Amino acid sequence: ARYDAVHADTADEEEVEGDEDPFYLPPMFGESTPEPGELDMENPEWQAPVDDSLERDLKRAQEDLASSGAPRRYLLIDTAGIRRRKWIKTRIERVSIVQSFKSIDRAEVCLLLIDATKGVTDQDAKLAGLIHAKGRAAVILVNKWDIVANKDSDTAGEFVKELRRDLPFVAYAPIVFISAKTGQRTHRILQAVDQAKEAAHTRIPTGALNRQLAYIVRKHQPPIHKNRRLKFYFGSQVAVAPPTFLFWVNDTDAVHFSYERFVHNQIRAKWDFEGTPIKLIMRKKQTRKKRG
Repeated sequence: ARYDAVHADTADEEEVEGDEDPFYLPPMFGESTPEPGELDMENPEWQAPVDDSLERDLKRAQEDLASSGAPRRYLLIDTAGIRRRKWIKTRIERVSIVQSFKSIDRAEVCLLLIDATKGVTDQDAKLAGLIHAKGRAAVILVNKWDIVANKDSDTAGEFVKELRRDLPFVAYAPIVFISAKTGQRTHRILQAVDQAKEAAHTRIPTGALNRQLAYIVRKHQPPIHKNRRLKFYFGSQVAVAPPTFLFWVNDTDAVHFSYERFVHNQIRAKWDFEGTPIKLIMRKKQTRKKRG
């Protein structure tokens, strides 16, 4: 199977004044450079790649991987750093950011890179929310762990607590502390990618899901809405990547967000979905009218 991974690197920049949308991306394509040192700023001949060429390159890479004969193949898409709107100065940087967002759509597993020396930035949090909204599996990589000063046995644990607090959208994502410079723990990245992708494609048998649903209802009785108690009739998994579960109920308005979250957490507690979001859909069961 082919695995796509998106490396979403971000920069810790100043706060944007006012209500500016940091992800405002005007559809502008042209020449110039996103970052000094990455491209020749004095080269006016350099043109931005268009979508068609990028799609062709990806298709060619996929074909090469498919014909390589390797037992396991990965396609890694390394994206440009994403800065705040006020710091985006050039057209080519706008193009690269647009392509970064499109890469999330292409990917099966997204790698969110956090700078250990800076912690979670606002951009990191927004990217995490975007990855979650797209329903992508995710792995969090904490880079530069080798240069964090004064580490002790509790440092990693405290850092994890901060990550979970600041990135609640991707609480399901495993965290790997690495050093791109020294190679520390980098061998664990693809292991985490494999596990996240496997979790994203997990299928739960209908019978097992409904037994768990019965257990959930016994453990915590559904709420009452307008003098009617919420009832769950049946559940089934209808999709993967992300795993999506459809539940038939008597009244969708009676499904309070807190109870839906309880059901969500109980499903995650029963089965291993580490690395992937899961989605719940509540649908009202249509009752047939009795013939007089």
